[in-house]
Amino acid sequence: MLDIEGAHRLADLDRFAALCPQLVTAKAVGSGHFLSLEVPEQINPMIDRFIALYVRRHG
Repeated sequence: MLDIEGAHRLADLDRFAALCPQLVTAKAVGSGHFLSLEVPEQINPMIDRFIALYVRRHG
């Protein structure tokens, strides 16, 4: 599970991590609520890196 947050924390990350030990977190700089629209140059590489490290490929 990947959680990317912007300028304002919307989730209780301690509780989230307790319920989901595999949680990976990231923080975008200089963004508000619409992360993928405001700072795609940060968000897209974060998602790509998460997929490369944690998503199993079937094939």
